[in-house]
Amino acid sequence: MQAPRILEGGYGGAGGAGLALDGVGGDGGVGRGSDVNLGSRDFTRFQLIRGGYGGAGGPGQAKGGNGGDGEAPKLSHYGVIGRPISEEIKALLDPLPIKDFCARYSLDENIQSTLESQRYQWASTLLDEDEDNLTDIGFTRGDIGEMRRALQAYVASAEGAVILNA
Repeated sequence: MQAPRILEGGYGGAGGAGLALDGVGGDGGVGRGSDVNLGSRDFTRFQLIRGGYGGAGGPGQAKGGNGGDGEAPKLSHYGVIGRPISEEIKALLDPLPIKDFCARYSLDENIQSTLESQRYQWASTLLDEDEDNLTDIGFTRGDIGEMRRALQAYVASAEGAVILNA
């Protein structure tokens, strides 16, 4: 029998020992929760997703430190691009028709024709799509990888504009 696949959050560090002056132990560190992208099928590989574990409070002569907090997993939907994109960045994106998007980022004709047959008109609408939807309409993992690469470059062009104008 195979052991279950578990995605665990981080472990907070233990608090330090209390000094002789006040005798109070240090607080434990925060155990960060996993950031799980529901826009990707990767999370389905895990049978269990756990949050983070707070670190132990440090020992103290007068009082021990408080244990650290363990954060819950964060469930997000980043779409095929795999990371959050701020509304500010989305507003700065060039309104690119699918045909121009595919040409600019060297996506092949099969990808372009499938997007157009599914009535995608603008590149920005792909940012919220997830891998499941794209697979359901006939894209391969390779196609999705190419679209992810193109979308990341597309978003980076707007992020560069924000940095240049800062």
